[in-house]
Amino acid sequence: QLKKDRFLLVLSLSKETGMRLGECLSLTWACVNFENRSITLRKAEKYSLPRVFSVSTTLIGMLSSQKRTNDKVFGKMSKSEATWCLINRRKRIAHRLNNLRIAKIHFHLLRHWYATVQYHKKPDLLYISSFWGTKVFFPHRYT
Repeated sequence: QLKKDRFLLVLSLSKETGMRLGECLSLTWACVNFENRSITLRKAEKYSLPRVFSVSTTLIGMLSSQKRTNDKVFGKMSKSEATWCLINRRKRIAHRLNNLRIAKIHFHLLRHWYATVQYHKKPDLLYISSFWGTKVFFPHRYT
């Protein structure tokens, strides 16, 4: 049950913030501000800039219910462990719903989904790149 809860929390965090899997797993408790409902990503991957996310009360509730076994929010969960959890769950769901496309969903898709949602809220590519923490933005790639 503990692994299931942590895995669902990783998915929720990625969905709400657009963080990469490695960024989610490296998140420390010091980065979570429960009063302001915000998460500060200090160690961004792939040369991205640090960024701050406002998150829902639901996600803050999920975070506060987690046991604090060490400095990291997800303890010693590795990328491979989280990836295997996703692979197993998506296979079961794809089989249950008889939809094989579900079996192709991966963590990085959540990052792109997040960017799409943000773009629909405010169709400005520079605004979206700030959420992604992009240092250098090449608009000709996306227009």
